Amino acid sequence: MTMATINLLMGIDAIFFTLGVALGALVYVREGLHTQGGMRRWNHLRVAVLSVIAWGGALTVGQDFAQAHNPVLLAEPADVVSLIAVAVYALAAIAILTAGAIYWRRALRSLAAA
Repeated sequence: MTMATINLLMGIDAIFFTLGVALGALVYVREGLHTQGGMRRWNHLRVAVLSVIAWGGALTVGQDFAQAHNPVLLAEPADVVSLIAVAVYALAAIAILTAGAIYWRRALRSLAAA
């Protein structure tokens, strides 16, 4: 396994992270409109911050995939620390994405039941 492989895995993890954060921003929008009848100032701020994080994550995905073809990274072997970092980042990204997906599944079921 080379560092290019690690970069490729980081790109895949970044996709999951970006989708999870975007779902989180949509959760704040729905909860703000659903429970309070209108968005409050703090909900606007949370949505704005999460949107900026998601936009930044979307930009880094392309950079991670582009760096995967770097000849220097292809020649360098991967170390254990980078593999552990990829695993931790993957677990966090999948947890965020799963939480958003579970919320939206429940929200859509409650709308269908009403």
